[in-house]
Amino acid sequence: MFAVNVTFKHLNPNADTIWNRLARELGREPTNAEAMAEVKRILSEGRQPPAR
Repeated sequence: MFAVNVTFKHLNPNADTIWNRLARELGREPTNAEAMAEVKRILSEGRQPPAR
């Protein structure tokens, strides 16, 4: 059995993508691991119950 890792680069001029915001914050292109961690952080925020 073998695994295949497929990557692609999509150029999006929208400055408000997660990738572009993270790049601005870091001052460089994020790694895939950093981008994945940021997406997971954002998703976990959405699962928290609202503050009362």
